[in-house]
Amino acid sequence: MGLYVPLDVEYASDDRIMEAGAMPELLYIRALCWCKKNPKTDGAFSWAQLSTFAHGIKSARTHAETLIETGLFEATDKGARVSSWLKRNKSGEDI
Repeated sequence: MGLYVPLDVEYASDDRIMEAGAMPELLYIRALCWCKKNPKTDGAFSWAQLSTFAHGIKSARTHAETLIETGLFEATDKGARVSSWLKRNKSGEDI
């Protein structure tokens, strides 16, 4: 059985995605998948965990910081969080 993450078909038209650029967009999609696979994180990941889903993306932390600047990610003490995660996904507590 597959595990799926909600992705609006209009996501690519979001000004923040367009402003961020192609590599940050790829990182964003991978972050969504990683967070769905790790549901009790509430959409958050550490900088160390970033490397688990950013394989092959050079300067992944720089791209994550771009996503923070555009508002798609929020900065946390140890990494970042997908800003809209809890809009379309259950919280770790609800799971």
